[in-house]
Amino acid sequence: MTSIDDRRSVTLWLGTWGECIANLDFARARTLFAPEVVGFGTWSDLLSGIDDLETRQWRKVWPTISDFRFDLDSIWMDVSPDRRLGHAAAAWSSTGLDRDGRPFTRPGRCTVTLRRSGGAAPWLGTHTHFSLNRGTPPVSYRDPASS
Repeated sequence: MTSIDDRRSVTLWLGTWGECIANLDFARARTLFAPEVVGFGTWSDLLSGIDDLETRQWRKVWPTISDFRFDLDSIWMDVSPDRRLGHAAAAWSSTGLDRDGRPFTRPGRCTVTLRRSGGAAPWLGTHTHFSLNRGTPPVSYRDPASS
């Protein structure tokens, strides 16, 4: 069973990451992850390491969307008995633009694996997997230079 403190800390971690995504704060987002993070995403099947995750996923998606937010009330999580490993799943939403510049809602879901050195230490992401909900257009056409 996940403690209230662990639930609070994982929710805070996801909320902070969501703020990074919404604000295009790549530098701060990097501090939330282990250097050896592995991810799956919209643009790449397998991303290995924080540099790869940022370059081939985050920088291809984040500047093309707006209004990103995790649904912090939807979070499912589990934390190991020693409080050093956690898993979370959450719904999220954002706004994209179609080819004609019309906004559309981009709902999806995410799973993340977290680890830390002890019960009070900060969490670091070691794995992420983002996917769009079925039927959601896979591409947002916002010009990253206009963000």
